[in-house]
Amino acid sequence: MRFAELRSPQASCGRPPYGLGKASRWARIPLTERIGFKYSQNEMIGQSRVRSAFAVFMAAFLSFLGLQFASPDFVDSDAYYHIVLAELPAHRLDARFPWLSATTWRDEFADAHWLYHALLWPFVAVDRIGGAKVATALFSAIAATTLFGVLRYLQVPLPALWTFAAFAFSVGGLIRYNLVKVNALALTFLLLAMWAIWERRWKVLLVLSALFTLAYGAAALLLLVLTGVFTAVRYAETQNWLLRWERTEAGRGFPWQPIGYTLAGIALGLLLHPHFPTALILFTRAFQVINRPPATVFKWHEWRGVSPQGLLVGSLLLTVLWLGGIGLWLRQKRWTGREVPIVLISVLLCAMTLRHGRFIEYWAPFAALSAAVTLREETQRWFKKIAADWQHWIGLILLASIPVVVNVGVTITFLRSSYNIHSFKGAALWLAEHSEEGAIVFHTHWSLFDALFFWNRRNYYIVGADPVYLYHYDPGLYWKWWHILRDHEGTCKAEKCPPMSLEEQDRSIVEAIVRDFRASYVLVVKSEPLGNPRLRATLDRRRDVFERVYDDPHVSVYKVRTRQP
Repeated sequence: MRFAELRSPQASCGRPPYGLGKASRWARIPLTERIGFKYSQNEMIGQSRVRSAFAVFMAAFLSFLGLQFASPDFVDSDAYYHIVLAELPAHRLDARFPWLSATTWRDEFADAHWLYHALLWPFVAVDRIGGAKVATALFSAIAATTLFGVLRYLQVPLPALWTFAAFAFSVGGLIRYNLVKVNALALTFLLLAMWAIWERRWKVLLVLSALFTLAYGAAALLLLVLTGVFTAVRYAETQNWLLRWERTEAGRGFPWQPIGYTLAGIALGLLLHPHFPTALILFTRAFQVINRPPATVFKWHEWRGVSPQGLLVGSLLLTVLWLGGIGLWLRQKRWTGREVPIVLISVLLCAMTLRHGRFIEYWAPFAALSAAVTLREETQRWFKKIAADWQHWIGLILLASIPVVVNVGVTITFLRSSYNIHSFKGAALWLAEHSEEGAIVFHTHWSLFDALFFWNRRNYYIVGADPVYLYHYDPGLYWKWWHILRDHEGTCKAEKCPPMSLEEQDRSIVEAIVRDFRASYVLVVKSEPLGNPRLRATLDRRRDVFERVYDDPHVSVYKVRTRQP
């Protein structure tokens, strides 16, 4: 039957011509040919997968975009640092960072997020705040779509629901993926690396490792841990070391490719880094941040550990699914080489999250991935039962909506408690207009650097990013800054200072600011929690050294009159 006959009025809408029965030739013609198309089954499956992936991407992008614009600003001050670094493409070739004058960054700087800043630049070039929000939503949506693709690759039932669970069932993970950070790109690289190992695409793994290093510096060690787990599992498969093991690999010998190509990719990323060879210090700096020397060195909230109770409360449903899946999986008689690495990596990331809370952004997706593969048969069975009764669907939706509504509400509340960068705009712009280029501005809290740097790149500052870089630059200088930050009665080079008279207190503070930090201006915050009333009183008493030159409801700026305290 020709196509023209199929399009005749009698054959319109896919109906057979009048007078022909079901056993006729018409009934035996495939539906795709009846309507004039001759796509193969593989082509139609491929198109279906593309449509489903695009639907997941759009749903994730719009959801993250809505959360981004729930607040006009950013809750994390690091966002403003990343925006400025993205705006300085020429500086990304400079191995110095003079804006942090009392840290190890001043003379030896390597941008740990070089590739991330390069990708962020087109967005912030259009709009500094809005562009960064769109980019963050886009990168997070790409990570969600990649996770969906991995679930489809593993032939897991209901991959879209598991993708939704990975990002919505953990309030900590949901918050972290709405911060202007590289974590979404890092998750994308980790998931693609897993796929490359499964498919034995070693050159792809090499490229991914290099890109990961350029985007996240020493955090590429996380990729090395992942490939190390895969290497160990594959070696156990080839040696038949474990019982109840379903072998998926043939041959014997040490499978060096995963970890070998990852190491080569990390080395390639360091060689390609614009700050090479200074980029080699990225690994040293990472260990400095993680293994902070004294207990009194202030820890960021993201480096604080998460208690098991906190993890359970913030990720209750995800934790139950994850632990339940592992429990059922351990009772099975056969384990496969695809399940074991995922489970082990999720357990390892959980331990890292309990030690440092920032790793929850990786644990949540891998916990969902682990639950998806370990509950594969149970999910299929539950879905058949639920599909048979619409009341089960309503119950499932209501059950899942409770933690989702709570997590989204907590996330929105958290994002709306944004860092008030506009409180420092007036002082920063005044300094940019009235001070000499390169003049050092002393400030107390390190998070003030991000706001001042965002509004004013003309001046240099004291400490930012992390105070541990000031400690490793000069421990004595760190303690002097720490006492002023804490608004103590005087300052010294040790953790505890001896008793001082009021005159000695003032002299120690003045000498630290003028002589040790070489500051030309001092910025003092008035309001809590960053206020320093004792420092402000000291500067007002020593009018022979300091002159108040700017004042607004939020901050005061003092100019150093003389270099002789």
